[in-house]
Formats: sequence, structure tokens, C-alpha cells
Amino acid sequence: MLLVAGLSLAANGFAVYLLYRYRDRDLNLRGVFLHGVADATGALSAIVAASAIYWFDWLWADAAASLLVVLIISLSALSLIKSAWQMLRQDSSYLPQKTTVI
Repeated sequence: MLLVAGLSLAANGFAVYLLYRYRDRDLNLRGVFLHGVADATGALSAIVAASAIYWFDWLWADAAASLLVVLIISLSALSLIKSAWQMLRQDSSYLPQKTTVI
């Protein structure tokens, strides 16, 4: 499990490194970047939780690491939703100005 989590962390870490400079270009790239960060965080938490369970017999470490990952993903998702909402409000040219019912 540690080997797979380590490979996942390396692959996602590299992807996040490549996407870092492009994360502010548009909302899609920011979403992809945040997804990579979430995956890397999940892999890192799996490594930490597995090590804590193996070395210290802390069975609660897996649940605590999972809750931390959920918190990080939720905060990043909320910031992405907020940015999308602001973009929708700024670009209201696609919305009909006045609708007449005949």
C-alpha cells in the first residue's frame, strides 16, 4: 500500500508541478490543478496514516487523515464554486435583458 501511495504521490506531485503556473489562466485549468492537489493530498494522507498505524498502532489515524483530506477538498471546491459564480455574474451578456410574452 505504501508503494502504491508513494507512486501516486510522485505522479500527482509532478502533475501539480506542471500545472502550477497555468492554474490562474482559466477555471478549467484551476479545477484540474485542484483535483491534482486533492489526489496528492489523499496519497500523502494514506502514507502518513499507514505509517502511524504500522509504527504506533494508532488505528484512528486513517479516519483523521480522511477527514483532513475531506476538509481540504471541500475548501478548494468552495473557492472554485465561488470563482465560477463571480464569472457568471460578471458576464451577464448571455442572459436575456427583457423577455416579452406574446
